[in-house]
Amino acid sequence: LSTFMHNLLFHGKWTKHRLNFVPFEYPKLDQKSDIFEGVHPPNLFALACASPHLGGKWHNLYSFEFHGHSMNRLQYSILGYSGPTVVVIKTEGGHILGAFTTSKWKRSKDFYGDTNGFIFQLYPTLSVFSPTGIESNFIKLHDGLGFGGTKDMPRIFIPASMEVCNAGVMDKTFREGNILPVEALEKFAIESLEVWGVGGEEVIKKGLASRVEYREITDSNIYKARVIKDKSSLVEDINLLDTKLYKHREEARGRAEFKVDDTHGGYALEREQ
Repeated sequence: LSTFMHNLLFHGKWTKHRLNFVPFEYPKLDQKSDIFEGVHPPNLFALACASPHLGGKWHNLYSFEFHGHSMNRLQYSILGYSGPTVVVIKTEGGHILGAFTTSKWKRSKDFYGDTNGFIFQLYPTLSVFSPTGIESNFIKLHDGLGFGGTKDMPRIFIPASMEVCNAGVMDKTFREGNILPVEALEKFAIESLEVWGVGGEEVIKKGLASRVEYREITDSNIYKARVIKDKSSLVEDINLLDTKLYKHREEARGRAEFKVDDTHGGYALEREQ
């Protein structure tokens, strides 16, 4: 695209001072998409023009078709991934919206992220809503997934149930505008949801390595927690056993036919003479 514009402006001739631009590379999906259909989807091309990160290889991290309709599966698929990502949503009404972020995914009750991201409407029209610089409520991933807005009402919000989702018109983090057509009344139901790692081969490779490391650390912490819990249960069982044994020994002291053998431990039976 940049080469085309250069040729258009300068009639195919190189200027004395070459322009500083990043060559456009058409996106290449590494997996079938329910949202970007066909050999060269026009909506994919349109979205890729919004950021240099969106050209080249796209690696699928999550989709309804391959991973299931689950917030737990969504979070498992993206947590720890450190590369740029695109979240794309197709509603049951046929509209397409989403968000782009360059931040590492983590679970947090608080917002995080940076000004490199944006939210967008892709169909019926392409509209990109960039950061305003007023607030920094970019991403919140906890009991659901949200972008912009506030903790109580994110601008785009997908609850844990993945039902009755919201896409508002304005907030202080992203530029004002309709993410959905007005008739949708800021509500939508998800028909398809996909998350793609973008930024090129090397960036995606590093992002996946970061996700592997995150999963290893998480699994290790879970294992340690289970060991501690099992040891605590064992100590409780031993204490309970010792308490019952002590009670039994004390009760035995009052029986005529038994005496406690404190020297050797245990009990001794008193036989009648």
